[in-house]
Amino acid sequence: FVFGKGIGKVYFDPESGYAGELCFDIIDPRTFVYPKGYTDIWEMPWCGEVFQKPLDWIRLKYPENGMKVKPDGGDKKVVDGDTDASGNYKFGAESYELSDSFATIYSIWIRDHETEEVIEKTVEKGKDGEDVEIEKKTTKLKYPNGKILVFCKNMDEPLEEKPYPYDHGKPPYVDFTDYYKPHAFEGIGEIEMIESLVLENNLL
Repeated sequence: FVFGKGIGKVYFDPESGYAGELCFDIIDPRTFVYPKGYTDIWEMPWCGEVFQKPLDWIRLKYPENGMKVKPDGGDKKVVDGDTDASGNYKFGAESYELSDSFATIYSIWIRDHETEEVIEKTVEKGKDGEDVEIEKKTTKLKYPNGKILVFCKNMDEPLEEKPYPYDHGKPPYVDFTDYYKPHAFEGIGEIEMIESLVLENNLL
C-alpha cells in the first residue's frame, strides 16, 4: 500500500522443519534491484537485492571470502592496504569492531548464457551387432537455470557464485501490485492515489 509494489522471495528450506519446506519471505521493495525497461519480473535477465550487513555477519555467512570484505565509507577501523599475508583486512581483537562496520552486499539472480564443453557417451550398435560406446563432444549451458551471484562493490571476486538449484529457470521472486502503472514495473500505492485529495482538503 505504501510503495505500490510488493516483492516476495520463494524458495525451499530443508532445514526449516515445516511441511513442504516452502518458504516465502517479504522483501523490502526499496532493496530490490532490476534492469529498467522490464515490466514482468520473470522476463528479467537479472534481479535481486541490495542490503547492508555488519562484517561479523558477512564473515560468518561467507567464511571463504568474507575476510576480504572492506567496510563502506572509508571506515577508520580499516586503512587501505592494511591486510595480512592472505590479503584479508585486519581488525582489532574486539568483536564490536566487526559488528559496528557495515558493507553493502549484492545478491543477484542472473540468467547466465555461459557455455561449457562436455563429453556425452552414447551406446550404438556396431557392425557385428555388439554395443559400442561412442563419445561425442558438445556444448551446453553452464547454468541452464541461472546462477546466484553474491558480491561486494569493493571486491575483485564474488563472495559466492553457485548454480540456481531449481529447474524452472525463473528468478526466486514474485511481485504483487496495488495499482498498476502502465508500461512500468513500479506500481502505484494508496498514498500516491489520495495525496492530491489530502492536499486539497488541507488547503480548504
